[in-house]
Amino acid sequence: MNRWYRLEHLAHVESLVRAGELRSLRDWAERLEDDLTRLLEEKHRTEYALTRTGPGTVLDMQTAYSYLAELRGTAQALAGRLEEARRRAEEAEEAVREKRTERERYRVLLGWEAERVRRETLRREQGEIDALAVRFVRMRSPGADSET
Repeated sequence: MNRWYRLEHLAHVESLVRAGELRSLRDWAERLEDDLTRLLEEKHRTEYALTRTGPGTVLDMQTAYSYLAELRGTAQALAGRLEEARRRAEEAEEAVREKRTERERYRVLLGWEAERVRRETLRREQGEIDALAVRFVRMRSPGADSET
């Protein structure tokens, strides 16, 4: 059973580490979502300002469009990082589920092993009791052995 406790402790520590990683990945994904939302809002505000008032000069127009292109590129990069964070979080969740399943399998297998050992011990003890009972009966009736 000592082996079981070591395995359970190891699985527990691994699940805590995975849960910590999962929590940090979720936090990272939330921050990326917030950044992406903020950038998209800024992009829409800039687009609206550009179409509402119109640029004063060609240079202003080029500056605004390059800023929009930069925002668009940053938003796409953030969307890619967000997707990566979500994928990592899903992988971490799957790893935690696998560890829990593995731990449960070990628990069942070790339960079966403990039951098998218990039954073997009971059989062996019962055999010893039966052997002692036979010896006791033989000791109590010394003439019975000679008649049979």
